Amino acid sequence: MIKHDKKVIYGWGNETSNTPEEHNDIPSMRPKKTGNHSLLRDVLFFVFDVGLNAIIIVGLVFLLRVYVVTPFRVYGPSMCDTLNFMNNRCVRDNGEYIIVNKIIYRNIGSVSFDKPERGDIIVFRPPNGKDEYYIKRVIGLPFETVKISEGSVFILNKENPEGYELSEPYLNKTNAGNTVVNRRNGTTEFTVPENSYLVLGDNRIMSNDSRHCFNDFGCTGDSTSFVPFNNIAGKAWVSLWPFQTMRFL
Repeated sequence: MIKHDKKVIYGWGNETSNTPEEHNDIPSMRPKKTGNHSLLRDVLFFVFDVGLNAIIIVGLVFLLRVYVVTPFRVYGPSMCDTLNFMNNRCVRDNGEYIIVNKIIYRNIGSVSFDKPERGDIIVFRPPNGKDEYYIKRVIGLPFETVKISEGSVFILNKENPEGYELSEPYLNKTNAGNTVVNRRNGTTEFTVPENSYLVLGDNRIMSNDSRHCFNDFGCTGDSTSFVPFNNIAGKAWVSLWPFQTMRFL
């Protein structure tokens, strides 16, 4: 209890006063009316806030797609059974949706990320100038020699000058031991130049890859079997669809 010269206040709200005029000193608790200009200001602020957030979100999505990750849809059977093997068959047209990690092979300022390694599944533009993307598996690294013999792949490099047979557990029964060369030029050995890679599809009997210089009719005099590093868009990272087969690649 707090005593005052003209009133006594008991806690909250219990108030008595000897003079009614004292109530005039109490500020009004009634809400003030909002004018039209205040309402318009609130609406404009809301529109500005929503627009700014939308611009930020669109900008972030654009940066993510250009520099970090981007979705691709795999077309054709060249990577079966690893990709586009659905309902127990190789899909010959549009198949799985995948996410490609685009930042993994980039150099940003002084920060250097990974280089493609043997076994990576990469998305790239072919060296023949076609305006489309291919997806294959990295087999040969820079300065290595890849030899194809009797249906198998052999790797010759500094650590293994005599060469060794590459183990390829990702090949299905049809393709295991059935890697053949392009009959048009008969090339069986490929020496990979600097900053380039030799790639093959997992479905060797139905893959247009380094063996054919990415041409339907095989290698010609001015074509190349190797994918320059700068042509690589990124590494296949995750298969998102179909959902029942979602997985890391």
